[in-house]
Amino acid sequence: MSLVRLPSWAYTLIAILPALAFVLTPTIQDPALRIGSGAVVLVWLVAFTLYAWVRLDEPSREAHKFAWFWGGAPGLVVIQLVAVGAIASPLLAEPVAAFVATQSAAGATPEGGFFVGVFSAAIFQIAGYGLVWTCWWLSKRAGR
Repeated sequence: MSLVRLPSWAYTLIAILPALAFVLTPTIQDPALRIGSGAVVLVWLVAFTLYAWVRLDEPSREAHKFAWFWGGAPGLVVIQLVAVGAIASPLLAEPVAAFVATQSAAGATPEGGFFVGVFSAAIFQIAGYGLVWTCWWLSKRAGR
């Protein structure tokens, strides 16, 4: 019996689906079980992501590197400017504090602010990456 070699995108899905299930399920109450299952999901995610990277061809690798550098980094800069603006400007601070308060049952807490900050940074980086990655591939296809 031989193993079937799947394309890179299939290994990426195999890597991401358990992580999404872990994030989207209700919080596990037992701390030891929560940490243990989080560690298992993290190892799974890293292992299959690395295998997906190995299966990529060179143009695809270049597209990902280019998109993370030119899309993910500016996305992080944008969210950092929002964070500085939220501290320095009352005009931006009030809507940001109101949004943080909606993300926590106890109102605006430091934990809620940390959660919103971390996930906002990730969302902005992924949005920038996706935009640049799409433009990179469209620019390569347009030359044909």
